[in-house]
Amino acid sequence: MGLRGATRLARIDDKRPRSLAEYAVRSPVVVFHPGEMILSTGASAERRRLLDRISLYRSAQSLLEATSYARALKERQRALETRGASAADLGAWEALMVRHGLALMDYRRVTSELLAEKAIEAFEEIAAPDLSLSVTYQPSASYDISDFTRALEGRRVADLRRGAAGIGPHRDELSLSLGGYPARGFASQGQHRALTLSLKSAEIEVVAAARGVRPILLLDDVSSELDKARTADLFSFLQKQCGQVFLTTTRPDLIDSERMLTDRRDFAVRGGRIEPCS
Repeated sequence: MGLRGATRLARIDDKRPRSLAEYAVRSPVVVFHPGEMILSTGASAERRRLLDRISLYRSAQSLLEATSYARALKERQRALETRGASAADLGAWEALMVRHGLALMDYRRVTSELLAEKAIEAFEEIAAPDLSLSVTYQPSASYDISDFTRALEGRRVADLRRGAAGIGPHRDELSLSLGGYPARGFASQGQHRALTLSLKSAEIEVVAAARGVRPILLLDDVSSELDKARTADLFSFLQKQCGQVFLTTTRPDLIDSERMLTDRRDFAVRGGRIEPCS
C-alpha cells in the first residue's frame, strides 16, 4: 500500500486489485486505539460497523450487499422527498432494500454469533468471575420478505416526515449486556474497558478463523489516554496475541518493556523517515 499525492495505491503481487475490499481480505488487519471504548459506550452505529468489518473478512460479498442496501435506502428517501409517498418508483427501491437488507442481516447474524462466542470466552478471563456477558444481534426489520415489505410501505408517510427510514439494517443493534443489564447504561469504566478488550480479542479470533491467518494488530497512539489500569489490561491482552503487532506512541517512556512481547523491535520517525532505534 502506498500513496501518490492524495491517492492510495493498493497492490497484490504488483497487480492492482479489482477493489479495496479484495485487498482488505488478503491483508487482514485489526485496529485498536483509545477511542475503541466507544464500542461499548457509543451509539449502535459503532457496533454495526464492527459486524460489517468482520463480515467483510468472512465474505467480500457482504460489502456489496451493504453498499447496495445503502444506495436503495438513499434513493427511496430521495423519492419520498421529491415525489411524495405515492411515487411510482418507491416499490422498486423498497424491493431492493428488502433483497439486500435481508442478505446483510444474514451476514450480521452469523458474524454476531461467532463474535459472541469468542467475546464471552475472553470476557471470562478479563473481567470479574461473577459478571456474565451477553452479546445479541437485534435486527430492526423482520426476516420475512412480506412483513419487511409491508412495514416499509406502511411507513412511507412517517419516513417522509422524519427524513429517514424507521426500519431496516441501518437501525440494527448489537446488544451488550452485563449481568442482565445493558452495558451502555450500567457498566463501570473498568467494565467497559474489559468489554472493549473482549470484543477486540474476539474480532481477532473470528477474522483469523475466516482468513486462515492471524490478522496484523495495529495499536495507534496507545499512550494518549492510558492510565495504569488500562496499561495493565492492554499489555495483558497483548501477551496473548500470537500474530504481529504494530504499536505507535509519542511517549515511548510509558511503554512497559517488561510486559511487551519478547520479540520486539523499536523504530522512530525522524524528519519523515522511519529509522531503527539503537
